[in-house]
Amino acid sequence: MDFFIKSVKKLIKPCDCECNAIRFKQNFKNWTSGNNYINKFIQNTQLSDHNYREVKNALEWIPYDRLHYVKYIADDEFGKVYRANWIDGCMDKWDYINQNWERKDQNMVVILKTLNNPASITSKYIDKIAVPCKVYGISQDPETRNYMVVLDFNKCGNVMLNVIQYIFNKILKIGPVAIMILINLFKILSYQFTKIVNHHTH
Repeated sequence: MDFFIKSVKKLIKPCDCECNAIRFKQNFKNWTSGNNYINKFIQNTQLSDHNYREVKNALEWIPYDRLHYVKYIADDEFGKVYRANWIDGCMDKWDYINQNWERKDQNMVVILKTLNNPASITSKYIDKIAVPCKVYGISQDPETRNYMVVLDFNKCGNVMLNVIQYIFNKILKIGPVAIMILINLFKILSYQFTKIVNHHTH
């Protein structure tokens, strides 16, 4: 078992008072990813959140119908990269009056990273993207059945670099026109991401 899982499990401990971990645990019965490993993975991150109000590093299961305007951007080494609007926004803190999670940044722009093989989502994969990116949770495309990691767009510029590097490595095999193709692809990707930023800030 690798570093991420070990680190999370060290943080899981019994609570003798009401904290986020207890609130998350009480809600386990109300959601499922359809995959026992992913269920346990998300639950472990939630059980490690012992704050009394603010949510720190807990992930959540995000129903796909809460992701709107999903648009394909490119492929990377793991699968496909999309952008989308998450209409609910991310969990922020516990609302003691309404007994529910307060959320922020409704309709926020997020990045979706899929896997060609749904069984390939492992803690090693999360380890690789969790350090440079803010990970909010996991979803699943109901048509392809591929699982998708939901990332903060503003904190994941490295995703674009990974995509460009992946494309570059592929087209280098084409021949002397590779550099021109790369430049054109970069222009297209830059244009797409500029539109996303403008949409997100207006």
